[in-house]
Amino acid sequence: MCPVIIYIWRHGKAEKDSLTGKDDDRALAPEGRNEVIDVADYCFVVKGLEKPEKIFSSPFLRARETAEMIQGFLACEKGLEFLPALKCGAAFPAMASTLSAKAKDMKCFAVVGHVPDLESLIHALMGGGPAAPVHLKTGGIAQIEIERLAEPFKGKLLLSLNPESISA
Repeated sequence: MCPVIIYIWRHGKAEKDSLTGKDDDRALAPEGRNEVIDVADYCFVVKGLEKPEKIFSSPFLRARETAEMIQGFLACEKGLEFLPALKCGAAFPAMASTLSAKAKDMKCFAVVGHVPDLESLIHALMGGGPAAPVHLKTGGIAQIEIERLAEPFKGKLLLSLNPESISA
């Protein structure tokens, strides 16, 4: 079985408020849009990382906008899908089972969502051991290689990058 590459990407910096007053309606701030494109350019153009086949995203506006920007930049072959299981506050079991079913037979995909959920996902995919925690700032990305998206999880962290780490 070939390993699977998973990009775990936190949405870009969002506006503090929304017109509706609801957290899930907060849009990306201009700075957040720049973060997303800078990280995508660095990872997939400068570093030449493998492009994801598909992007799975939280349905919250800031994550949707981030995922749409990534899709526009990378033109992932299988497109983009919004999953309620990835909304802010999602629990690891729901995220893992949904991704396992949706990403079946994919060798590389991306997940766009929220912290702390994504950091918990990274930790769990790496086996949940005493490894140093990964902290994703807005627009940050982690790359995990894993043999299979099923328990016992034994993924390996290949990359952890936050926007301010990219030298201009």
